[in-house]
Amino acid sequence: MTITVDRVFEDALCLTGESRIVLAERLLESVPHDPSVFEAQLAVAIRRADEMESGAV
Repeated sequence: MTITVDRVFEDALCLTGESRIVLAERLLESVPHDPSVFEAQLAVAIRRADEMESGAV
């Protein structure tokens, strides 16, 4: 028996909102991460926080 992505998605929609969040977090954790992507995202977050603190935005 082959389970398709569509079937998993349909089944997941039957979960509560909180359970879907837990599932999404677990799925994201299962995907290999590229450290350079994290570093780039962190740099953007820091820059935006600095802009907010300085009143630039």
